[in-house]
Amino acid sequence: MPLTFAAIAPVIGGIAEEEAITDNVEFPLSVLLINGRKDPLVPFKGGGVGFRHRRGRVIGAFETFNFWKTVCGIKNEPYISYIVDKQSQKKTVKVFSAIGGRMNTEVILYVMIYGGHVFPGKKSGPLRKFLVGEGCNTLNAEDLIYNFFINHPQAQLP
Repeated sequence: MPLTFAAIAPVIGGIAEEEAITDNVEFPLSVLLINGRKDPLVPFKGGGVGFRHRRGRVIGAFETFNFWKTVCGIKNEPYISYIVDKQSQKKTVKVFSAIGGRMNTEVILYVMIYGGHVFPGKKSGPLRKFLVGEGCNTLNAEDLIYNFFINHPQAQLP
């Protein structure tokens, strides 16, 4: 829906395997992805979704990143950086940035290294942590997504 959206920001989600195969996206758009490497519900490397893996199948986070790079016409290798947690001084987020796509698009993947199926920047209690994994307070996804959308306004389409 390029006439509706200039950018998208799926958080802790994936592309269904059957959708990734069709590759029927006509116009590029900027994409911000956020995934947890230790997500028990939407597997980082792809596969079955849900606790029993019966809610469909998704491709992996890197495959999703490369899918959108292809759609945007980005051929160069991504720039890789890290975000360090201020309290623990650990690298908790790895960022893959691919710029220079058609119509000034870019694709960014934030990988929560220790993160599970928790919206970044939100606190989670012990039961939730037990069920869906660690949260990631290094990122504030709401601010990140807002700024991403502000920096990627609707382009003039051909």
